[in-house]
Amino acid sequence: MMRRFMALAAALFAAALPAMAGGAGFEALPFLRLQRDPSALTGGAAQVYASRAYSVFSNPALAVGGSGDLVLSYGHWGASGSNEFDACGSFGLSDRFSMGLGFSYGLNPAYDSLDGAEMFTPVDMIAGMGAGFRVSDVFSVGANARYALSRLTDAYSYGAFSGDLFVAMDLSGFTVTAGVSTVGSAVQSVSTGSYSLPSSASCGFGYESVLSEAFRARSQLTVDYYFSGALAAGFGTEVVVKDMVSMRLAYNYGGESVIPSYTSAGIGLSFYGLRINAALFFSGKDAGNSMVCSLGYSF
Repeated sequence: MMRRFMALAAALFAAALPAMAGGAGFEALPFLRLQRDPSALTGGAAQVYASRAYSVFSNPALAVGGSGDLVLSYGHWGASGSNEFDACGSFGLSDRFSMGLGFSYGLNPAYDSLDGAEMFTPVDMIAGMGAGFRVSDVFSVGANARYALSRLTDAYSYGAFSGDLFVAMDLSGFTVTAGVSTVGSAVQSVSTGSYSLPSSASCGFGYESVLSEAFRARSQLTVDYYFSGALAAGFGTEVVVKDMVSMRLAYNYGGESVIPSYTSAGIGLSFYGLRINAALFFSGKDAGNSMVCSLGYSF
């Protein structure tokens, strides 16, 4: 029975890796590119308007300037049935320097052994840290380092180190970001071959306008060119009422990348440093009926 069980585990492990190395959408550890922040306007890595707490999973150059930001979040991905739990934060150590920490734990649907007598639950984990530095009043840089692990059983698991490097400019309401995301070591399969991570060159453009004393609006465009040859892009807009209520709508085009296309809608509430955010993903066969929610605190 155990031999059958291990044979099944090996088969599942091999199936989890791409059949062709380097092909668009076939990169290893695709969960590295999941949308974890329900307050982000698009799923691109170069997020312009997002919570500073998630900087270790997005753009650390944008986290400079705040004191402290902590968040706990939960995501349910309808197509795969996976559940994800995140804990992360950003800490301003000075006016020019910040650090970020983050941990993500994903539970995937359980699998039966061949005879149905035993079950195992694949697990995905990410741990990382990052830093941001303000070079001038309008220019900042940031870098992240992460380790990701995907485990089917104790005997069958694989992982890789990855990192991000970003720059950001803030010019009178306009924000421009650029960098590389999820660049790191290749993943070796159980059998033969190595598989690249879902690395990309990223850029983002954002604009914020004050409509009245009570209303302001923000829009964001992000573009990711994956080194595998895939192109992804996203556009999102947000209306903020009295810095307390946020309403968001976004569309993300995944193309042949590891991230599917979807439309998302979200809402956020903020009061005395406490924040509650939620986003619903729909109109996409691989992302429909998915949701992410978070509870955060700024201090």
